[in-house]
Amino acid sequence: MNGTFEGNLKLVLPDRRKIPLDQAYEQIKCYERMVVALFDRTNTGPHDQLEPIDLLSLNALNAFVGSNPTSAMAELWVKRKRVEAVTAGITKQPIESLSDKLLASEISKIAGWFRGVEDIRFWKGGVRSSKLFHRLRPNVGAIWDKKVSSWYPRNINDKNWVPWLRRVFHDLRQNRIALGAIQKRLRSDPEIELFLYLPRIWDILLWSLAPSRPNTE
Repeated sequence: MNGTFEGNLKLVLPDRRKIPLDQAYEQIKCYERMVVALFDRTNTGPHDQLEPIDLLSLNALNAFVGSNPTSAMAELWVKRKRVEAVTAGITKQPIESLSDKLLASEISKIAGWFRGVEDIRFWKGGVRSSKLFHRLRPNVGAIWDKKVSSWYPRNINDKNWVPWLRRVFHDLRQNRIALGAIQKRLRSDPEIELFLYLPRIWDILLWSLAPSRPNTE
């Protein structure tokens, strides 16, 4: 699909730079197709029950670097009922539809989800657990990794989930109209025909446009 986005909408990046939506959209289109096929297209949307594909698909995002994938998946699979119980209490509504009061409540629940999962062997740290959370709650599941972290001050990290969640949700809501326009174009573009929730669109953009040096603010 060719053509430009209507109006003068621009996407505001975490470092406050603004980029045209056409540029942002091209970054999404250039993102690795096999990752989209194995990770994104296999996700049916927000769900409580952990399925084998939820764990297997994490390999497409290199979520098991540094440990044996089978051991990590097996450890969580054995404890999946515990994870499912906590997941069930988290909203399935799109982040852009949440009120400020409801969003604050969800941030507390999501932070609790991460703390619970990090107690499971092989799941300590935000990279792997955030990718799993996105599988279960793509509507509010932001992904944390080295490239994403390079956009944020060093005091925003996966050692304390609440400040990071507040910051990334602020960025998402600030860009909700621009991200929504990209979301709509992705779904209608005959070359792609892909539905992504806003947190995943934001993640792909930050990953693709990541600065070469970490933010030292």
